[in-house]
Amino acid sequence: MTDSDLFTLTYPDTLALVRELKGLGASAAAIRGRSSGLYGRSLIRRLDETYGAAHRDENGRIRATFEALYGQAWHRDEDFGQRPGSIPIRPV
Repeated sequence: MTDSDLFTLTYPDTLALVRELKGLGASAAAIRGRSSGLYGRSLIRRLDETYGAAHRDENGRIRATFEALYGQAWHRDEDFGQRPGSIPIRPV
């Protein structure tokens, strides 16, 4: 079974968004072919100019939408119905 939810969060500035992404474990090193070096001020400034300009709301905050994906699976052991206190569930 799978499901997903979309969350739109706002941040006071682009740097706060970048900090949140790093806290979640996102980094340029996770992208194949990208160097894992530090971001310079010029890159942060360009990010603020492009992403900030496109995603700033009427209050001046930066919007970012995240999609959370959920997955769930079940596995039934061979001796499932033989365990003490278990109630067998039969497919309908």
